[in-house]
Amino acid sequence: MTHTTGFTSTKAQGYEADATVGRRFLLNAAFMSTPGHYVYTVVDDEAAREWLKRNPAWISMIGYHEACEALEILFGISVRMNREKTLFEPGDEALVFRLDGRVDPQRKGKLGLDYQLHNYELGILQFIDYVDSSSEKGDSEADGHAAIAEKAACR
Repeated sequence: MTHTTGFTSTKAQGYEADATVGRRFLLNAAFMSTPGHYVYTVVDDEAAREWLKRNPAWISMIGYHEACEALEILFGISVRMNREKTLFEPGDEALVFRLDGRVDPQRKGKLGLDYQLHNYELGILQFIDYVDSSSEKGDSEADGHAAIAEKAACR
């Protein structure tokens, strides 16, 4: 399934690493900071552990202290909290540690370590390539304008 962001999601016990070597990140959400084509694969703890072994020079982009602690407990690694923004480039890949449900905005960062350890999903997010803005931008702009016109007509 490919859209403007080109996000594809699969659920598997493992994943196929991209042959293009890029940067490696730890994330607490499967965010797409750069328009392009992505693949997200849900993995188990063992596949995540293997990813960490193959990619020891990862950059933490984990924005919550509790998530850092949970990763330290689960995988025996030291994770620094980092709320900086990054832009993905082709070949970049991330191990995603995210909560498996929506969180009340008032409770973000205050859920507790026990909650994190019992309510998470692990995934590998791969940035494949950029969106060809010349062909897809026109379609998405046209769709956006059509939606605005339709909404206005309903008033």
